[in-house]
Amino acid sequence: MQLKEVGCDIISVSGTPPFLLKGLDFERQWAADLSEKIGLPVVTPMEPHAIALQALGVRKVAVATYYGNELNRAIVDYFSRFGFQSELMPGLSMTGESSGLYTTSLLALDEVSYRDVYRHCKQALAKMPPVDAVYINGGGWDAAPAIEYLERDLKIKVVWALAAEMWLTYHILKIENPVPGGGVLLSGNYVPAAAGRYPSIPSA
Repeated sequence: MQLKEVGCDIISVSGTPPFLLKGLDFERQWAADLSEKIGLPVVTPMEPHAIALQALGVRKVAVATYYGNELNRAIVDYFSRFGFQSELMPGLSMTGESSGLYTTSLLALDEVSYRDVYRHCKQALAKMPPVDAVYINGGGWDAAPAIEYLERDLKIKVVWALAAEMWLTYHILKIENPVPGGGVLLSGNYVPAAAGRYPSIPSA
């Protein structure tokens, strides 16, 4: 309630692993409960990604992460609920040492550049069957600058997790904010057809 009182219009929650491990039904119920409690719409960390892929007309998607098998398989299971077929890239490993659920430690990710993300995706795609899009999960690496280069060079659509959350949030708030260099999703040409499950902000 305090957030609403100070003028907050929406809550956007990031951090996919807990929701991946709990699943879509948990995510939706958690968001509904929090939204009812605080009186604000809540954008959660995984469903916006699926909504973005739907808006782009994706059927088959390549998944790029720095996650191990447990989280990557959870993404496959999650996307299957939306009818997507997923092809997994190996989790990025910069040091050769994993850390818990991750193939690269969060500390080591500080040294991962967008060039590393670009190279990782390009090399993996060359060994995979054709897909409609690349889905990049994880806010710990510098993925944003790689999106435009991947789309331009590989002629493929790219959905980065944090960009999808921002894109859906803008649409719920009825804000038009195309982002040059942010990839096709943030070009302003795609509308979330499934956003009805997220209540829109009433006009003042």
